[in-house]
Amino acid sequence: MTVRDGAARRRDIGTYLTACFVSDVGDSALWLALGVWVRELTGSSSAAGLVFLAFILGGFASPLTGILADRLPRLPAIIATNLVAAVGLAPLLLVHDRGTAWIVYPVMLFYGVAGSLVTTCQGALVPLVVGADSLGRVNGISATLNQVIRVIAPGAGAGLFVWLGGRSVVLIDAATFVVAAGLLTTLRVREAPRRRDPEPGAEPVASAAPADAGRVRRFLSETLVGMRHLWTTPVLRQLIASSVLAFLVVGFFETLIFAISTQLLHHSAAFAGAMATAQGVGGIGGAILASWAIKRLPPGVLVALGFGILGVTCVGLLVPDSTLALVAMACMGASVPFVTIGLITALQLNTPDAIRGRVIGAFQLCVSVPQSVSIALGALLLPFIGPRPLLVIASAVLLLAFLFLVTRPEQRATKQEEPAAASGIERAQPLLMTEEMT
Repeated sequence: MTVRDGAARRRDIGTYLTACFVSDVGDSALWLALGVWVRELTGSSSAAGLVFLAFILGGFASPLTGILADRLPRLPAIIATNLVAAVGLAPLLLVHDRGTAWIVYPVMLFYGVAGSLVTTCQGALVPLVVGADSLGRVNGISATLNQVIRVIAPGAGAGLFVWLGGRSVVLIDAATFVVAAGLLTTLRVREAPRRRDPEPGAEPVASAAPADAGRVRRFLSETLVGMRHLWTTPVLRQLIASSVLAFLVVGFFETLIFAISTQLLHHSAAFAGAMATAQGVGGIGGAILASWAIKRLPPGVLVALGFGILGVTCVGLLVPDSTLALVAMACMGASVPFVTIGLITALQLNTPDAIRGRVIGAFQLCVSVPQSVSIALGALLLPFIGPRPLLVIASAVLLLAFLFLVTRPEQRATKQEEPAAASGIERAQPLLMTEEMT
């Protein structure tokens, strides 16, 4: 490898991560700003909450976007989606009073679908251009940047809204999409054409069937490929089972944070802001630690540790002490990168390139549904049983998920499968390399 090659590869690493960072900052700033905007226009906190619900519902399209990620050239798809998303924000410029606030909801639904497509394409593309040895490290860097964004972007979005107004925030977010797309066009990656033949294990379509019926069967078969792979791969099946279990209680914390602040600690609801800040700061430290740990531990063990830390954190929050609560929230934030880095790395390492988009899309759906259910369930149960029983339930379920994963020999295996990179992409220069990350 020449010095010039190494410099070019390091430049590509920086370009890719910068593009993701710019786009994610715009995303996070816009979500909160739109919620504040709708609250200001309608006077309804429930109407503001529906902004986030619309975005979450858009993410339920992940099985469909997974199919696109496996059928389209992934890097061009990411670039095109960023540009389309920038244009798709234009209807928000028409919002100016209570009567036009409804425009926010379909735009956020579209925004969620676009975000799902970008996520599945990125998750499927990165292993091809990174290699198995660098996956954990790159995922760790991405997670660290995401945690930084979680700390700075919401406040920045709210501040920009107060300073410049909603339309200006929309234009700034659209600009971040355009900048990210421009940066990504400089990457020198050539993908091989996507195969359109059914993957092994997919049900064949009977030639005698009507054309429409055949297309429907083929579509359903392609949609289920990701689910089948998750179920038939022991390592992934165990991660799915434990994640679904854990995410059935993780959503409790969306409402618990306010109840802990007011009912257990006897502060105002504003103290929840300090708790959220502690969580974000802990997330940055956790992402750095998890980036180090993923090079030494199997991904499944990392996920198990994340669930275990979350379970212990719930116990700490039962104690009515403000300092301990802030420490517990920092530990909760630190546990999140353990789970996210471990999960995405395990998915990428144990999935062939041809179906990686659908597998990631299927996994996103598997965790999004229980998480959404738990948010609603937590909000429903909290007025009747209070925060302490919910914390106890969450702790028990999370520790159960931890024990299940940590006792599986498949998760403790140190050898990982290599992603099938060679068959899926031709590279003029690799996008990311192991040696240049140090």
